Amino acid sequence: MWRNSIRCLLPFLALAYFPGAEAKISLGEAGKLTFSLSVVAKGCEFEAADLEVVMGKMMLMKPVTVGRVINEKNFVIELKDCDGISKAKVTMDGLPDTNDNSLFALDAGGATE
Repeated sequence: MWRNSIRCLLPFLALAYFPGAEAKISLGEAGKLTFSLSVVAKGCEFEAADLEVVMGKMMLMKPVTVGRVINEKNFVIELKDCDGISKAKVTMDGLPDTNDNSLFALDAGGATE
């Protein structure tokens, strides 16, 4: 996949390097084209294959507002083979809530109101 991306970029890079070799083809209105590249070296590995954080059950006596922390649970992600690595980044991913896309959606059948 990486090699295919490079092959796709080579004609554009050649045009940028050799200004006299530009094509006279109209592609529509002028716009902005941005290329982004991330090079990620092999990082740490998880100590355990899976990590499950059991949040337990909690009965709510009144509605909970957005942003209020309830039933907080600390957990540790243990890593191994981290030679030369001084920091790590964790990213959470999920489907957005249909009413507020800054929140994760609940599973179907979960308490939504």
